[in-house]
Amino acid sequence: MVLMINSAKKRELDPWRVILSFLQDLTSDQITLIIGRTGLPVDWTLNEQESYSNKTRIRAYMPRIVEAYSRLGADEKLRVAWMVEGTRDIPPIFI
Repeated sequence: MVLMINSAKKRELDPWRVILSFLQDLTSDQITLIIGRTGLPVDWTLNEQESYSNKTRIRAYMPRIVEAYSRLGADEKLRVAWMVEGTRDIPPIFI
């Protein structure tokens, strides 16, 4: 028996928002390194105001990461989410 899951249910099951909440606890450098290693195409270019501090960089990066993730297909989303989630248990000093 094949289960059909509608798109609303898929969004409920998507772990990406939870994973992003953990990313926000890292430094902006760690975020760019982790996301960069997944191959997710994010525009990391910041203007002077956005690059002012670690927190402002993170605030600028998060919507860009969400937007890049939203352009992926379902299988690609799972791959990126799995790769990012796999870094959660690595101490930040090693990232």
